Parts: sequence; C-alpha cells; structure tokens
Amino acid sequence: RDGWMAENKRSNDLLGQVFPEHVTQKLKHGEAVISEAHDCVTVLFSDIVGYTSMSTSVNTADVFDMLNKLYTAFDALSDKHGVYKVDTIGDAYMVAAGHEESSKLDHHLRVFAMAKDMLEVAKGMLAPDGSKIKIRIGIHTGPAYFGIVGVKCPKYTLIGDTVNIASRMESNGFPMCIHVSSATQKLLHDVGEWQYFGCREIKGKGSMVTYVAKVGAWEAALAALALKDTCDSPVAGAGVAVTRCLADAEGPSPVSPLARALDGSSGGDATGIAPLERALSLLDGGGHCGGGDGSPARRPARLGDARTRT
Repeated sequence: RDGWMAENKRSNDLLGQVFPEHVTQKLKHGEAVISEAHDCVTVLFSDIVGYTSMSTSVNTADVFDMLNKLYTAFDALSDKHGVYKVDTIGDAYMVAAGHEESSKLDHHLRVFAMAKDMLEVAKGMLAPDGSKIKIRIGIHTGPAYFGIVGVKCPKYTLIGDTVNIASRMESNGFPMCIHVSSATQKLLHDVGEWQYFGCREIKGKGSMVTYVAKVGAWEAALAALALKDTCDSPVAGAGVAVTRCLADAEGPSPVSPLARALDGSSGGDATGIAPLERALSLLDGGGHCGGGDGSPARRPARLGDARTRT
C-alpha cells in the first residue's frame, strides 16, 4: 500500500508539472477532451537577441547550458508570479495568465511583473561567447482558447489571434525592452510609466498602436525608432552612436542613452529644431490608426515627454 501511495504521489506531482491544477482535476475525473474558451488572458513571448548567429558560432553544449540556466530562472519566476509556462521553442519562452481562477482578475499585473523580473535576470547572465544576454519581450491581452492536444507527449496549450499578436509584439520589439499592444497598456495604464511608440506597421496585422514600458533600455529603443522613422531626414552622425547605444543600453550610465544616441549631431538644423525633437514630432504628428486589436488609437499630449502616462 505504501508503495502504491508513493507511486500515486509521484504521478500527481508529474501531472502538476505538466498541466495546471484545474486541468489535472478534469483528467482525474475522466474528461477525455479538454478545451476552454477565455475572454481575456495575457500572453508573453520572449526571445534572445542574436540567438541564431550565436548558436552557430559557439559550442552547442554551451548553448544548452545557457538556455538551461536562463529557463530555470524564468521557471522560478513563473512560480513566483503565478503564471503558466506554456512552451519553449529554441530561444523563445512563452507564458500566459488569466485562464485559471487564481489569475483571472490580475493576469495583466502578474505577466507584467514577470516581464520586469525577466529583464533583471537577463542582465545578470552571459552568453557562451562572453557577451551580455539581451532579450526582447512582447505582451498582448485578449481572448484565447486553451486545451490539450495530442496523445503522445500531450500538451496543454493555447491558440487564437491573441497568441499571434503577442508574438508580433516580441518580434517587433527592442532589446531589453517590454513592448506591448494598446490592449495590454490600457489595463496597465496606472502601473509604471509608458512610452507611446506611435502607429506602427505590424506584419500580418496592419497598423497598430504600441507602447514600451519605461524600464530596461526603453530610451535606446525610442532613439532607434525615431531615427528609423525619419530616415528621409537623417540625423547627421547619429547612426553609429545609436548602434553603440543599443549595444550597451542595459548597463548603468551617467549619461542618458538618448543623449549618447545624438552625440554625433550638430544639435540643430536650418529650422532651429533639435534633431531628436524633430524626429519625435514627426512620429507624433501625422495620421491616426486603430489599435489593430479592435481598440482605437490613443495619443499622449507629447511623445517625448518622459513624465507623460498614456
């Protein structure tokens, strides 16, 4: 009997590592097909900047060691914040919250808190080549479907456009930044500070309003985006400086990354407008678009004002 109880406990523990508690209970009660529709969940994707080139230039065992250390730290964060680890594919790490009773009311807060901790974890880790690890994080909130798929190595996963948009937030994001959709930012409006990133063209989704949390390397990302979107009126000498800015943005510095990004410019032009101010005004000045997620565009009073919450 003792042996049976010990084996049963091991089985339950294993199920608990693979599936959420409410899914485990359904399986125990004999439910053969498990599928769930949820009106509002928050999904996070992250990946490692430069992973593909790095993984082909260093020892494979060292890459596995790096991923194991990073994912082990992220797994601990998922437990800390009460979010569900959905999957890992290569360097991509995916979590979600809002599909369980414990996180239905604060899923956006849990995922955002984890995202900030993920940046801190990445800051303290090195790649096999000795360089600092940099990650991109993307978050979106919306409806999704969860369920178990397959019979061999079955997986509890989620599908829906919310997953696609969260992935696009990551792939269109910036090193050491948290890039979110307008739907997520509305829920997190009073949590921290946010930088409006304009009406951006997102592959497969069209025009979307997005934001970056004012944590990590958000200033470097803003400078890079401003210069990219004003390529027809380039800021003299700024390109090399921005490259350097992005390379070391995650480290502390007495000089603002924005200031360093423009340290090669003349400080103004024939119009008397500083280059960065001109770039920011162009980003903020033209056109309107929807949120790409069913939400209307919302613009702050002034894009470059670091005190503005939007």
